[in-house]
Amino acid sequence: SSTQYFDQDGKRRRWANHATWRSSTAWLRYRQSLTRRASAYLHLPVTQAHLSNDLGTQTTTTGLGDAHGGLVYQPHFDAETAFAFRVDLKLPTGSEWPEGHGTEGSTERFLTGTGLPNLGLFAHGRRRLQNIAAIDLSAGYVYKFPGVVAYVERTDGPGLGWLAPGGEMR
Repeated sequence: SSTQYFDQDGKRRRWANHATWRSSTAWLRYRQSLTRRASAYLHLPVTQAHLSNDLGTQTTTTGLGDAHGGLVYQPHFDAETAFAFRVDLKLPTGSEWPEGHGTEGSTERFLTGTGLPNLGLFAHGRRRLQNIAAIDLSAGYVYKFPGVVAYVERTDGPGLGWLAPGGEMR
């Protein structure tokens, strides 16, 4: 739950009319073994966002977010160590088109997705320490494909715009 936001200058501001913002995501996860060392997965996020204020404005959106699917290959594992490689594809399955103009009292639906696909490559490692603890390490790169999105703000409300977010090290 949040009662504040950051403006375009990076300054913390309070929402007008004591607005309260809540957002949560639940994941439906499916994993299927293909071989002893390889598996495929599908992760579907279900997102709910809710905005309310002292004026009685109540806006709630519940919907599917951006789905992730991919493959995991584990070339080495034993009782103490494990290594795996993962390829992850994020598909723009969530709603990327807001309803209303984004002003107080005119927003009818919030975004649940980015509108752009991503492709990620990851390496994972685990070392168990005498069945008491484990050390996990992960590193990867995500390429975020450029494309047209529907949530670019214009003076007359949301519109279409080009977004090129680039890549991200994780």
